[in-house]
Amino acid sequence: MNLWKTWVAAGFCAALIGALAGAGHAAGAAKIDAAKSQVTATIRQMGVPVEGAFRSVSGTVQFDPAAPERGAARLAIDTTTFDLGMRDFNKEVAKAEWLDSQRHPEAVFTAKGLKPLGGARYEVTGTLELKGKTVDLSTEVTVADVDGGRRFSGAWPLKRQDFDIGSSGWDGVIDDTVLVTFSIFQPHAAP
Repeated sequence: MNLWKTWVAAGFCAALIGALAGAGHAAGAAKIDAAKSQVTATIRQMGVPVEGAFRSVSGTVQFDPAAPERGAARLAIDTTTFDLGMRDFNKEVAKAEWLDSQRHPEAVFTAKGLKPLGGARYEVTGTLELKGKTVDLSTEVTVADVDGGRRFSGAWPLKRQDFDIGSSGWDGVIDDTVLVTFSIFQPHAAP
């Protein structure tokens, strides 16, 4: 049971979290700034955390703090860009047992509406399509106005087996739960 296979599972999680960070195609939606956005996945292999990052994320977000329930998001993560820091690990993660990037090069999170939780916190609910599976997801997101735009941040604990990521033979070696974290930056529209 190799560490690189654990890292492959982490890549999967990163893809999921990217998908969850979301962007929408509704009227008024604005593109995110991919260079200032980040999606990572952290898995635990034999109790040791292993983190990878998706290097390509794109999408749009529609958000009005006065009417968060009308918000929408659609975020696409390029699963071929999952990076565990080593070429061999990255190749392994792309294989059919893990992300199956050749057949499923994209993970997509789609959301409609945010429920206010108080302050700058909201609950976002949507669907994540990954590796040919679609799963309903819900998590808390924090929205902050920052230099020249807005940042949407949060994390989702996902189950890799919900998406057929890694076989059950990895149970006990790699945790089923993968923590996907996201920080998505949307620049303010030019006046």
